Amino acid sequence: MKNKISLLILSVIFTISCKNSDSPGKAGESIMNSITGKNTAAQVISYYNTFIDYDTNASKKLNDFFKRDFESLSDMVKNKKKSSRLIVWTSFIGIDPRLETWSGSKKVNLLKPEVLLDKTLAEKVRPLVEKMQDAYKKTKEGYLDFKKYFKNEDYKDDAWAKGSEYLKTMEDNANAYFDNKNKFFTLFSSTIDKAEEDILADHPIRDEIIHAKRTLKLVDQISVLISNEKINITDIEEAYKKLEERLNDSRDMDLTKLKAQNKDTKFTDFYDEIDDMLGVMRKTKRDGSISKRDAKDIYYEYSSIVGDYNRFVK
Repeated sequence: MKNKISLLILSVIFTISCKNSDSPGKAGESIMNSITGKNTAAQVISYYNTFIDYDTNASKKLNDFFKRDFESLSDMVKNKKKSSRLIVWTSFIGIDPRLETWSGSKKVNLLKPEVLLDKTLAEKVRPLVEKMQDAYKKTKEGYLDFKKYFKNEDYKDDAWAKGSEYLKTMEDNANAYFDNKNKFFTLFSSTIDKAEEDILADHPIRDEIIHAKRTLKLVDQISVLISNEKINITDIEEAYKKLEERLNDSRDMDLTKLKAQNKDTKFTDFYDEIDDMLGVMRKTKRDGSISKRDAKDIYYEYSSIVGDYNRFVK
């Protein structure tokens, strides 16, 4: 199983950066060119924020499973014996992610993207959401099947053969969920960027918000590099330099407009967190490699950065 620790991107007023955003795709370019008014841009953002809400819930449950129970289940199947570890079986508890939720005064259904999106983009988006929904459902079902299999001690009858099947179902479908999620972000990247810029056209601190947004996109790209099974330290070095340049740019910015909107402190808090992340990266990459523990430290800093970004743009 690759390192699938997916960062929990939070829904905000002017949504935040997308995964793998350098290759938007033709569908993304098509709808991007058609966004000319704030009403249309608001529809795009409404759909996107609903997707973020769905993914935040789904990704958290999947990540919790891999943090809590996956290793124990894998060890039992591999060693063909019951684990001495306590398995709490708390993964996937709570309300499942919802494909239809309220956005303001309207309901948004992720399986009906044509209501809010350009037809060309909607036809590309729908199958990705359907595959994510199916993959999440099958991962959870595999988990519950394994739980029943374990508690009934059915592994004594087949030497863990069925447990191996359940494990493969969970792993394959979790990978499918994250792969289709990344395809969605790639497809939607230029669309949401253009929509946000349209919405922000008359905003008094438009430039500052866009500056922070693009900085966060660099941080998000670092998270993708860190999540790879084989981390390329050269790519990390290059990403570090780009992020450091953004931090230095922020230090030279005039904060007059931000002060007028009472946003200057939140803006500087955001970039202070960027500075902290750069510090962690410097510490972890000195040995020429980044361990899983190092990656977790970087992810921890990322979550703080997202929180400060959200507080700034609200």
